[in-house]
Amino acid sequence: MNNRTSLQSFIALSFLLLTLGACSTSSQLGRAWESADGTAAPASAIYTGAGERHCDQQSATFLGLGRASEVEGIDSDHYVEYVRDPEGLFTAEVVGSYLPAVDQPVGATDTGFTNGKATLWIDPADTSAVFMNVDDHFERWPRFNVAMGCD
Repeated sequence: MNNRTSLQSFIALSFLLLTLGACSTSSQLGRAWESADGTAAPASAIYTGAGERHCDQQSATFLGLGRASEVEGIDSDHYVEYVRDPEGLFTAEVVGSYLPAVDQPVGATDTGFTNGKATLWIDPADTSAVFMNVDDHFERWPRFNVAMGCD
């Protein structure tokens, strides 16, 4: 990745984080993400944000994962976004669907990332979704297949 691409990715992520932070908060997000050793995970590796109130998306929670070098199991040179979408606001924009209760996924492993309320699990063979272990059950969060935004 060249410096220009890195700068563009940084600017896009910064804008997204500022937008998410300015537009909404959610108690379901827990505290900041930490890695397995208890250190704060950088936003370039993992971030969450609630849907924007002015776009009537506050029931959704967005998850962004960083480049492959920062998140094992994600094979991408850019950020990949997933969504917890209990009201089905994004059914046309995601791969598969949000499922609030699924069995522990075969092939998925704990990434070590936690926010105090959830742990992130990924199946490297199937990145169409990630799995959150919340309150001793798993949720399936589908991946966006388009870039998302809100005016």
